[in-house]
Amino acid sequence: MGFHNWKGAEELLHAAPPLIGCRRGFKLEGPLRQELEKGLTLTRSMDISSTHIRERLSEKLYCGHLVPAQVLEYIYSCGLYL
Repeated sequence: MGFHNWKGAEELLHAAPPLIGCRRGFKLEGPLRQELEKGLTLTRSMDISSTHIRERLSEKLYCGHLVPAQVLEYIYSCGLYL
């Protein structure tokens, strides 16, 4: 949502237009909305948030179906969100 605040945002849009995948119901806002909408693409995604994953980890609930194995291993080895 803060892309328009990036240094050189408009130039970046013209040099390498981004592809944007988003959750259901997401709406772009801001001064570069029309330009960014050109990069929207339909993606298959899980309707889950990082907040939900952190909450599950802190409650010691299984998250292997939500996070890639290597990421989960890193989280456990560093004691993150536990």
